[in-house]
Amino acid sequence: MHIKNLVTGYLTLLAHLEKESSTAPLYVFAETGVHRWGDLADVIDRELKQRKLISGDPVVDPKGSTDTETGTQSRATAELLREFGWKIQDAPSLAESLPEEIAYMQKTGAI
Repeated sequence: MHIKNLVTGYLTLLAHLEKESSTAPLYVFAETGVHRWGDLADVIDRELKQRKLISGDPVVDPKGSTDTETGTQSRATAELLREFGWKIQDAPSLAESLPEEIAYMQKTGAI
């Protein structure tokens, strides 16, 4: 989720909590769309290779791994935030923002 949407999500939640005297919900989810982790891994692989930060082929476990894939089919939606009036702002998707994020990490020495 882009920071623009996360900040407005927090502000919407806080404004709602200031107005309501009822008990606050235990969990409030925020989301702006759907992605598949495998697709994001492909984008990261391509971006890192273009910058010559990695080389070689991706390693795929033919059997999969339940140890690392637990919850990969889960889905959270921002129903409560939307009920509270939250509106998603136009912002790049996670996949679209990865090149900029990777460039920033490279520039700052994080990778």
